Amino acid sequence: VYSQPLHIDAIPEISSAERLSCSPITVDELWNELPEETIDRLEGVDVIVRFGFGMLKGRVLTTPTYGVLSYHPGDIRVYRGQPGGFWEFLNSESQMGVTVQRLNETLDGGEIAALESIDTSDLNTWQEIKVRAYTTAERMLVPAVRTVTSGDVKQPDQIGELYRIPKGWDVIRYLAKNTQ
Repeated sequence: VYSQPLHIDAIPEISSAERLSCSPITVDELWNELPEETIDRLEGVDVIVRFGFGMLKGRVLTTPTYGVLSYHPGDIRVYRGQPGGFWEFLNSESQMGVTVQRLNETLDGGEIAALESIDTSDLNTWQEIKVRAYTTAERMLVPAVRTVTSGDVKQPDQIGELYRIPKGWDVIRYLAKNTQ
């Protein structure tokens, strides 16, 4: 399950993979860049999967042959930003998307490598929505890699509104809805 930490050495298929550690350089509130010496070591890498820290910008996005993939619990054509799945829950959506995108420097505005729609009509809390979204995301990486390596990524015809961390009335609405 996505919420249970798993050390990389416990995954036989990748436990012997070469690892490269670095500390991202914070550019502003959301964005990070990687050190130039790290990016230089990424020359010749096919694809990078980003998770675990803020958004990336800069040369790292174009250094891997097929770019940088990232999950977004939402359909970026409708809901961008954060927190993933929260606004769909608050707005009582019966469906939501899960996107694997090839990143560019637009927040949740990358090319779509994989997109699945999930039914959320039977879920009563944001926590349940997150579990379903992350469980769906687990099976999307391999198809997304196949999509980028075949050149079939799609530029979204539109990108959705950019949502932010809820404040004020939206927090009250969430508390009331999530505890029913």
